[in-house]
Amino acid sequence: MSTIFFALLAWCLAFRAIWVLSRTASERGKYLIAALALSTLILLPWCARGIIMSGYPFFPATALGFPVAWKIPLSAARWYAVGVQSW
Repeated sequence: MSTIFFALLAWCLAFRAIWVLSRTASERGKYLIAALALSTLILLPWCARGIIMSGYPFFPATALGFPVAWKIPLSAARWYAVGVQSW
């Protein structure tokens, strides 16, 4: 959860650099597509791991919970979230 701010900041800086440093529109498009593809390649396995481990892609956040048999109960997930926030 605390990494979201820094990840979004880095993402914005990377897109700005691509926008400023690219000479042509087609080159800019290629770099933007490559950056989105790399971001997706990093994010999808991380979300899949979260679903496999807890039933939630962004555990301890309870949003987007999947209806699987091994899903951590909502009350326990909220308890973990409160613990993270209090720390």
